[in-house]
Amino acid sequence: MKNEKISIETHGDQSPGYVAGNFTVNQTIVHQYKESKKKQWRELDEITYPAIIDDQERRMKYGVQLAFHLHRTFKETGYIRFVSLFSLKKVEVKDDIHPIYDLFSHQVRFIGSLRETWKYLWESSLPEDPRRKYQEDLNKELMNLYETWSLDLRMPFVERLAPWLFIYDPDGKKISITVPPFISTNPSEYPDKLRTTSEMLTLLTAIIRSPIVDFGNLSCIRSHYPLFKLFLELLDNKSWEPAKIRINAADYEEWDYINLAADNEVGRYSQTNNKA
Repeated sequence: MKNEKISIETHGDQSPGYVAGNFTVNQTIVHQYKESKKKQWRELDEITYPAIIDDQERRMKYGVQLAFHLHRTFKETGYIRFVSLFSLKKVEVKDDIHPIYDLFSHQVRFIGSLRETWKYLWESSLPEDPRRKYQEDLNKELMNLYETWSLDLRMPFVERLAPWLFIYDPDGKKISITVPPFISTNPSEYPDKLRTTSEMLTLLTAIIRSPIVDFGNLSCIRSHYPLFKLFLELLDNKSWEPAKIRINAADYEEWDYINLAADNEVGRYSQTNNKA
């Protein structure tokens, strides 16, 4: 997915109905542009699961594994809530079509936990006995979680990017993977005004599936430089690229969007005003 370009479908000259405006550079944007240069950024992470057969049993097994690895990853951290993107893909292998579950997330530790387990279990070059023992121990841990915690796994398995809301609640002994309760193309309608990676990913899925996109209050977009850059890309190209999304290596809920044309404009504006 990282190298894909996500196009936005249009339906006529005025579609997808962008609410355009005067996107001028201001001092807030210049300040955020300079601050972003001081941070270390990394890409979102992605992990695929070869489902072999896509049926209810396999989907439930996949969901339980996600829930279990949420527990493994965050049991020492406490309550956490985040959105990741899922898509059901079909790949051709030796003239056969096989389903693939593709998860795209900024919660890198969570993806790393899944990757570690699946790599060990599926690595045929490793001795069989240790892998069998690992699977047995894993099953015991998983069964204990299943018997003592509440699991709510209601996720849509669709052939497009869909937002999945992950909630890990150790105090309430609950884990849920569902759809976000609120999805909109308008940044100002989100509680954190698109300042978090989770909200940004949710908004992108809303834009993909909406024939008409209302960006709402443009001052909200102009107040946050990553959002400013993302929306310039949407306005200019009617598309966005997953590979251009990046996250703060020290805070996964802080995001940025690579838009070199916007950076160049802000850089020129900054230099001109410094000379004035």
